[in-house]
Amino acid sequence: AYVVILSETIPAAVTSLLAVFSLNATAVVLDPSLPNPILGQLISEIKPILILSSQQQLQKLEAKILQILPVLLI
Repeated sequence: AYVVILSETIPAAVTSLLAVFSLNATAVVLDPSLPNPILGQLISEIKPILILSSQQQLQKLEAKILQILPVLLI
């Protein structure tokens, strides 16, 4: 199972990685500075079970992605 992590801060990313690894899932850390269409395409190809993101990064994602995937704010 894949979990996407979108975080600008190192502490939040590290905490998220530890949480994902403790669940025996695979973390995919994406650069939040990527353009929105590229982020959307990567997320749709990865097919994660969850997105861990800050509120600020969440606003960049396309609405269609947010409708089909659960999101947890970090």
